[in-house]
Amino acid sequence: MGLTWAQRAGSIIAEAENIQSYIIQLEAENEELRRENRRVPGEVIKPHPCTVVFQDADALDWVAKLIEETNEVVQEAVILEENADEDGTVDHDKYGLVDVKKRLSMELTDVITLCTSWLDALGCDEEERGELQKRVNEKNKDRGCF
Repeated sequence: MGLTWAQRAGSIIAEAENIQSYIIQLEAENEELRRENRRVPGEVIKPHPCTVVFQDADALDWVAKLIEETNEVVQEAVILEENADEDGTVDHDKYGLVDVKKRLSMELTDVITLCTSWLDALGCDEEERGELQKRVNEKNKDRGCF
């Protein structure tokens, strides 16, 4: 014995409600992606790994270079915190007006490039590095970082 018309109608209504719920979920995800796209206008420039100098380095060499680059970040951050004005500049006797924020930004970018290079040396290509970054972003989102 088959379903009655009322049973069929109930089944169709339930399916329509499931579809509507799924559409609402997709719309929310779409809106989140739109907000993300607005935050990143234009072309995204990705770090390019240095593939010559440290390619055959061992872990200790990589750590030493990371400490060196991180130390440069610390030095600029201390200057910014202790000596720079509200615009992030310092009037240096020898070099004139120095943009410490820009110097700190460059040093931070050096750290990013070094990490990208190390990942490349470990065998992580651009696609895999992107997947790793996506997972880190998701983890940080779950922690409430953004």
